[in-house]
Amino acid sequence: MEYDVVIVGAGPAGSSAAWFLSGSGLRVAVIERLSDEKFPEYHRICGGGISRRGASLIPLKEEEILNSVDSIRLRWPGNTVTDIRVKGYVIDRPKLSRRLLEESGAQSIHGSVTDVWLLGDICSITLADGRVIRSRYVIGADGAFSAVRKGVFRTRPEIFTLMEEHISEDPTEDVFEFDIGQEFGGAYRWLFPCGSGRTVGSVSGMVVPDIRERGLHRFIPSGCVPEPVKGNVFLIGDAAGFSNPLTYGGLRTAFESARKATEAIRKGDPSIYAKWQKHSRLFDRRFMELHNAMCVMKDDDLRDFSKAMTHRNLFVNGLCSVIRRPRYAKAYIGCLMAILYGW
Repeated sequence: MEYDVVIVGAGPAGSSAAWFLSGSGLRVAVIERLSDEKFPEYHRICGGGISRRGASLIPLKEEEILNSVDSIRLRWPGNTVTDIRVKGYVIDRPKLSRRLLEESGAQSIHGSVTDVWLLGDICSITLADGRVIRSRYVIGADGAFSAVRKGVFRTRPEIFTLMEEHISEDPTEDVFEFDIGQEFGGAYRWLFPCGSGRTVGSVSGMVVPDIRERGLHRFIPSGCVPEPVKGNVFLIGDAAGFSNPLTYGGLRTAFESARKATEAIRKGDPSIYAKWQKHSRLFDRRFMELHNAMCVMKDDDLRDFSKAMTHRNLFVNGLCSVIRRPRYAKAYIGCLMAILYGW
């Protein structure tokens, strides 16, 4: 089997890449290892939060929006609470991914990728059942433990965080809530609306209040791979470690990287993608620097850090924070950038 573009992975990154290639005249195929039953189960392991700026990259349908959110609530050690006005959504990832794939017109192939080889200008993909697929371009959108990354790039993102999520029918406000503290080691506990219910999650092994059964698990990779493109092979979304290391948000970067990778393919110039990734604010190194700082901050530090975070307006909050707590100036700027670009 031969194609112009083969996309490995049909999640948000892969399905949006197929959608962006609609009407290009290229022969496109999407390989997905999960069955129709397992696909929605796996892809619901996600808070599903995305800013409206991020969501504007893909035209959402009403039934794909589970909740509209207008505020982020940060709960710090010492009972300090920061409410910040934002505009965002909770989306139905599986439903959106399937719709984008259907609209793309790409051929769907069910199978697990075992080997990927780059042979000059042609990529060769071997599936577990022995089928071999050849393509001029390959897009690796196959998640944290990408077979494309392993076969061609032999690199990995800087960090992998194992998150545990529980789905509850208990209603909650249309607010993104985060509990921050040293027990989370640079991460957080979240409570997000999810339709008429909610999702509750944290770093695996942390206590999730009022829910005793084991939850669903998923690794979130962050800290970009050294190079997102090699020859005619591209890594996008989680396969490239594009989840934000501070917020752990990955939907916006999935859509953005899919858009830019497919633009480079349409123009026949892979360097477009590498240059974009290098200069985009979505991957600013300060996110990782602040993540590393948060990993070692104790509750007393976090309590002090939060004292000036009292305004609902994003920019007023940042300005007052820098003036009142100059020792944390870089951290405050990082928080501002995370809210602007991290989800």
